[in-house]
Amino acid sequence: MLSLSAWTSLVNLLALAASLWLGLYVVTRNARARVSWLAGLTLWSLSGYFLDSFLHLNPPRERMLAWWTGWTILFSAPLWFHLCVLLAHREPTWHRYVAWGGYLWAAALVLVELVTGNVFGVWSGGPFAYAVAQQPGRWYPAVFMLLSVAPLSSAVLLCRASQRAGTPLLGQRGVLVSATVLALAGGLYLTLSVWFALQVAILPGQVALALALILLGYGVARYNALVEGRSTRVDFCYALIAILVVVGVYLLVTYISYLVFEIPFAVFIFVLMLVIVTHSLYEWGAMTLERLFFRRHYQQLRANLRAFAQEAEAHETERLIGAILQSLCESVGCGRGWIVIADPTGPRTAAAYPAGQRIPPCEALREAPDEVQYVDESALRGTGLRTAITVPLFAGGEVLGRIVLAQRVGPARWSEPREQELLETVADRVASVIMVARQQQASAQQIELAVGAFRERERALRQELQAALAAGSVAEEPEPSAARLRPLLEDALRHLYDYAYLGEHELADLTLVETYVGDGVQVVTNLDRGRALSQMLVDVIEKLRPYGPAPTPLTREWEQYTILHDAYVMGALNREIMAKLYVSESSFNRARRRAVRGVARAAAELERAATRGSG
Repeated sequence: MLSLSAWTSLVNLLALAASLWLGLYVVTRNARARVSWLAGLTLWSLSGYFLDSFLHLNPPRERMLAWWTGWTILFSAPLWFHLCVLLAHREPTWHRYVAWGGYLWAAALVLVELVTGNVFGVWSGGPFAYAVAQQPGRWYPAVFMLLSVAPLSSAVLLCRASQRAGTPLLGQRGVLVSATVLALAGGLYLTLSVWFALQVAILPGQVALALALILLGYGVARYNALVEGRSTRVDFCYALIAILVVVGVYLLVTYISYLVFEIPFAVFIFVLMLVIVTHSLYEWGAMTLERLFFRRHYQQLRANLRAFAQEAEAHETERLIGAILQSLCESVGCGRGWIVIADPTGPRTAAAYPAGQRIPPCEALREAPDEVQYVDESALRGTGLRTAITVPLFAGGEVLGRIVLAQRVGPARWSEPREQELLETVADRVASVIMVARQQQASAQQIELAVGAFRERERALRQELQAALAAGSVAEEPEPSAARLRPLLEDALRHLYDYAYLGEHELADLTLVETYVGDGVQVVTNLDRGRALSQMLVDVIEKLRPYGPAPTPLTREWEQYTILHDAYVMGALNREIMAKLYVSESSFNRARRRAVRGVARAAAELERAATRGSG
């Protein structure tokens, strides 16, 4: 049976391998994201601690590496906190100051350790599998404060973010919160046992840290995949199996060398590190060298790929949409899902989960709503489904299609607002993919067709105007609806204080606007109508304002009013409003769409009332 030291060495070896590989995996899959680099640096800083512990348990040539005391673990705490700030989409000024303060704190402790050696202390030479073997230095309480305050703050930040709507962290909150809590528990166990010289094994604390870094790496990898709209399960399993096979072969050769040639056991860890780093960076390094030495060939290859992409664009878009749908269904636990695109020839199912599954012939599932819509069991009778949810795909001010999810494992309804926000976040991603694909598909003919269409439209409008003038009257306009007023309202709001523009706007002809023109005005000019329309829009926006004074910080019910009022009435920048409300860009856009729809409905109702009153 293995001894305690052997078990501790094995845990350190596995944790070191996991931290190195997960850091490289996250960074190489998305090297342009700050989240990836912060996660990678956090994992690599934790690997330094496990390397130090392994070397103390298995010293090379019976002497310690005096210069290496695992000080990189000090930087893991502020790096972890900074990562949680980005994942929670909460990065005001004070959060950045706290993160940089943690970096300075860690750097100061490392400097003191290198100069005086009074931080981590010395090793007594006893059994290194126990905490009592390390005698802490004078500044060790500062280490305890850093390794406890930063993880505790990270856990609180993640828990608060998971309770707020409007954050893309929702799907991975459980994994990341669990990782942070495990890291906090392991850090407290190890630092307190060393500080008070307890005769306890360090193995439980190291197991907690190892589980924490595994959950952190996997959680960040899934987060990046969800944001990018790709599935990570197959790629993650493939990379994991490949690295396990390669590492296993190298370690087997090293073990045989240890038995035959009596090579020191510590060589295992350096072989392990070298194999993981070289294997993980092989593809990236090969591609970099090929670009350097075969630049001309790569330019020709890119040109060929662009030509091929134009031909295969439709298939690639459907593949990407299918990957997004698969990732979404697996994240929320749905057994079936469809993405339906509104093509000019009619609705078309672009992706299905499982593949090839047809959407049931149910009228409730074939409707294209402009808001998230729940479908209960009574409307799904005869389809074999219990409940379903339909999420619209908005982009460019229009509904491009919808996402339909059904057969959810667990609660039948998405009752929590944050779950609905997750669905809408993914819907925005799918809508952007569809919109970009459509724009690329039409780019080759856009200029030529636009010129011809403009001339035809101008000619048709001129003929219609001449016919209307010849008839002596203009056809009566139909009663305005919220759907017809919505794009007009958005255009008018963007020119809220341009009275000359608003005076010629289509909304200036509303009966409601005429009520805003002063009774004492003898001659109503273009500017009077524009001023009246501007005031009418401001008054309708004020109807969104909740009752009572504005709280600090602003609650969810104040989002729609604040977005429209600050953006159009006050002229504030979008990023300033997002910082004021602590919401992401996608949540900001969704709230603005809801607010515009509400204002359009209110304006349509007021116009109908004004028309009946004047009649």
